[in-house]
Amino acid sequence: MFNVALIGKTYNDTIVFVDRCYMGETNDCNKIVERRGGIYNFFQANLKNSHYDLFEFGSKTVYIISDKHSSMRTSFVYDESPSVVYMDDVDKINEKCDWAHVSYVDDFESFSELIHLKKPYSLDFCTTKDRKGYADVMRGASIVFDSRERKSLYGDINIDTPIIFHDQYGSEVVQNSKTIWEKRIVPISGLNVNGAGDIYAGIFLEHYFKLGIFKSIEIAMDKTTNILREKNEKI
Repeated sequence: MFNVALIGKTYNDTIVFVDRCYMGETNDCNKIVERRGGIYNFFQANLKNSHYDLFEFGSKTVYIISDKHSSMRTSFVYDESPSVVYMDDVDKINEKCDWAHVSYVDDFESFSELIHLKKPYSLDFCTTKDRKGYADVMRGASIVFDSRERKSLYGDINIDTPIIFHDQYGSEVVQNSKTIWEKRIVPISGLNVNGAGDIYAGIFLEHYFKLGIFKSIEIAMDKTTNILREKNEKI
């Protein structure tokens, strides 16, 4: 069993599912769901060989519009309490887990202690904040995940750590400011994509040790798409 520490804020999500959102107009919704988001999205992947220990720091209230027509999600967030990681927390993670994954490190108010993680770790991002402030913690990571729509934020980031950019068109790996691998897929329209990045990361990590980075990306793309299709049928 692969023991993974999932590190992140507690996101209290209210998700509004719509066929199509018209801004400035009255919109009908298909469903409204209240649930935990962030690191809790990993459980939607139903992975059999990974055990998760949750380390939650701080909290946010989140309102999400999940637009089926555009296959996009838009969120509105409100901070309830800050995310601060202390050395005692890092020591517990080092003792209990084989791997640590930090969901949305750019949403932490204090994350500098993470560089003391002795186990391999991965990072994910969720905002458009300047990435230069995260260069040190990215250098210490084994893998960095981000949406390809935010790739421009990495123009001044030159690190040996592989950065996996992903979107509905596929994935690419950038290392030392160069794209070293890319895989394109045909985008599927009409999907509710909330939580897709976390599901993708969870599937990738479960296969990474045995299959390496490129094969694990291919599996993550394929399985994430299938999960989103299944979720869509239930809405």
